[in-house]
Amino acid sequence: MARRTTASTFPKSARLAIPDLSANTFFADLSEREIADFLKVCTLHSFAAGERIVRENDATRELFVILKGTTRIGKTLYAGDEKELGLLGPGEFFGEMAFLDGGPRSASVWAAGETVALRIDRDAFEKLAARRPGIAYKVAIKIACSLADRLRVSNDMVESFFSSPNKAILEFKTRLMKIQSMLLRR
Repeated sequence: MARRTTASTFPKSARLAIPDLSANTFFADLSEREIADFLKVCTLHSFAAGERIVRENDATRELFVILKGTTRIGKTLYAGDEKELGLLGPGEFFGEMAFLDGGPRSASVWAAGETVALRIDRDAFEKLAARRPGIAYKVAIKIACSLADRLRVSNDMVESFFSSPNKAILEFKTRLMKIQSMLLRR
């Protein structure tokens, strides 16, 4: 597939985009002036359907904010199979873990359809934070709240898994006990 990614730097088009961006949930807590300043350190990218945006285990430190379209989040399992973890749409973002801690990407991300996203790398964000700490604070709070929500969901899933084991595990345990009983009788 031919790569159709395009990138353009703001701020020339930033003022035109502000009315649309102020309705985007990522920017809900920012004023129009703060949005314009944030855009100055971002690049705009378009991705074709099926195009990989982020590869699991890569060592990159960018945060992506989806403006248009949908992305698929996927994780490679132990056996090498790909497991879809979810979909993200406009106003949502991805890449926050590597953006914050510099660790490898925890999952891969693909454009599910034509997708447009803002990209900000960690160094640019730190420069923004030095000049406009209020903007950086609001963005950091947005990221922290999202991580807290995702952690709560994960905790609920773990609790559900351990409080009511699924049928396959119970069947396996029953078969294992039968085999053990047969071996002990011999």
